[in-house]
Amino acid sequence: MIYEQIYDLQRETRQVSKELYSLAGGPCREAVSFRGYILKGYRFHTRDWEKQRKTQNSGIFVKGRDDDDQQEEPAIDFYGALTEIIEVWYAGRFRVLLFKCDWRDVTTERGCRKDKYGFTCVNVDRSAWKEEPFVIARQAEQVFYVKDEENHPWHVAIRTQPRSSFNVPEKVYTEEELCADYSSPAVAFQEKYSGFSIDDLGDQTLEDDNDNFVWDRDDVPVETVDYVAEVDSQRQDDDDDDLETIYTDSSDDDD
Repeated sequence: MIYEQIYDLQRETRQVSKELYSLAGGPCREAVSFRGYILKGYRFHTRDWEKQRKTQNSGIFVKGRDDDDQQEEPAIDFYGALTEIIEVWYAGRFRVLLFKCDWRDVTTERGCRKDKYGFTCVNVDRSAWKEEPFVIARQAEQVFYVKDEENHPWHVAIRTQPRSSFNVPEKVYTEEELCADYSSPAVAFQEKYSGFSIDDLGDQTLEDDNDNFVWDRDDVPVETVDYVAEVDSQRQDDDDDDLETIYTDSSDDDD
């Protein structure tokens, strides 16, 4: 058993991470199912729940391989529709969010192709990988499927940008630029370096007795602000509708 091996390794070396130790013990029998979930700036909805709404948030895209990987064979990107959102619980309050998807056939031209404009088109009538429907939620991105009116049942997959996300190019500064007061109003860049130094904190305590960073300031007086937040009742009701709890019984585990 994998758990016994991890347990013995932890007892001998004390170098097993909490996440690995929790995963080795297997998931709990109780899990949580969501109809909607906000992740990485995307708002996802399951396909069934989406039928009650005018918006489309069930399209799923998973990149098959990073662009930096040096492989002879071309990477296969995966397209599908979100059918279930499940949060699996493990010991030690460790949780894993999974997306269950209805994957499209992207390995053949009958299931996936490029149109004359360079857009990816998928055949929504051809499914694949029914035995492997799950993907870790953080690996997924969102796409919108636009129906091709001239070619049924083909849909055009349009990838989207997350909310409040901007594609800002990164700039790596040289040593000369770091030492100089470098700035250029012509092009916006995402800086990898900060002009702030930890030495600027002076004698302020940075860590507590447990080697945890201390972010509270003790050089300014404490000020209490009274504020009552307004609650959007309609949004609260929608969020409550997105959540339900599912259970597995012992018969499922025996199978």
